[in-house]
Amino acid sequence: MQKIFLISLKLYDSKDAQFPLVFEQVTSLKKEMFLEFLRFEADEHVAVDLFGDLALPEQILEILSLVPRKMKICQSDGLLNNLKLPRTIELTDEKPQTDFSSNPLENKKPAFLLLKDGESHVVESSVKGLVPKVLEEPTNLPDGVVGYIPTFVTSSQSELAKLFGNKVAFVCRDPKDVIERRFAGRVDQHTLCTLIKLLDFCEG
Repeated sequence: MQKIFLISLKLYDSKDAQFPLVFEQVTSLKKEMFLEFLRFEADEHVAVDLFGDLALPEQILEILSLVPRKMKICQSDGLLNNLKLPRTIELTDEKPQTDFSSNPLENKKPAFLLLKDGESHVVESSVKGLVPKVLEEPTNLPDGVVGYIPTFVTSSQSELAKLFGNKVAFVCRDPKDVIERRFAGRVDQHTLCTLIKLLDFCEG
């Protein structure tokens, strides 16, 4: 007997909207993974914490309408308890005792957990992860990781970050004279941008 688990996907979750992520992009990726889960050939399909804290009833029912055959859901926050669910859906308390997660925000290689004849196996999904990673400077990262710099950087550093696929929260102009360029070689990006912002403010 084969039983496939989709664990902590959390469609429509508040974490999906936090910088550097784009909510619509994350939602689309999670939907793609959910459809892949449904296509997997197994005797039982079990989704654990399928929905996140932003999921509305109409969104939940739209997603569940895609389920072609019987599927079990263990939603620990009770989000589904008062909804009229499709006949293909069965609520359950069943969930594996594991820290494993299928969430692409937590794994650069999202996967499913397969129980086969009493043994567990990890089955990688075809989708890539979107794991946020804080950076201090532009960095080339592996697939499945979204690097971001949460502090100010100069315009030229911002362009370098874009080349690596990194996200930048705040941008200031590049040093424009000898004094500013001299400072640029002695201090970090955040301190340099603070100085530039202060000089621009004083110049009015």
